[in-house]
Amino acid sequence: MVRAVDELERGRESYERRAWADAYEALARADRAAPLAAQDLELLGRSAYMLGRDDVWRRALERAYQAYLEAAERPSAARCTWWVGHNHLFRGEAALAKGWFARGQHLLEREKRECVERGYLLLPVLLQHVVHGDFEAAYATATQAGDIGERFGDRGLIAMAQSA
Repeated sequence: MVRAVDELERGRESYERRAWADAYEALARADRAAPLAAQDLELLGRSAYMLGRDDVWRRALERAYQAYLEAAERPSAARCTWWVGHNHLFRGEAALAKGWFARGQHLLEREKRECVERGYLLLPVLLQHVVHGDFEAAYATATQAGDIGERFGDRGLIAMAQSA
């Protein structure tokens, strides 16, 4: 157990330094020794993503999603649905992407408080407007997502909304 804790700390520290390969290896070793918590699964997934290991990234986020659900952390679970759906979408797996986005929307429908994840889950709506040629609605949706990003100080969401 001590080894798993050491590896977990090493992985977190490497992640903070953006030493992606070191973070990935340490977090993967920690996960093999004892299943990671949801937040650490996200770190493992992001590290894998930065190394081009999309399948590992997606599986880690699917596990994080489940862990967040079990902890009743709906916004965090919804964040995972966005990223998993995004991954499927860019692999040309639109039906799987839509399913994950719908899961996230369903989770947020039950969430009373405002959260940044609502903005991320507006992005697939924006894309649907574009696909259907409704550019006015796409612009309004992008503006709404960007406003949410501004409110929560989420530079990633702001950038995606502005680029749309």
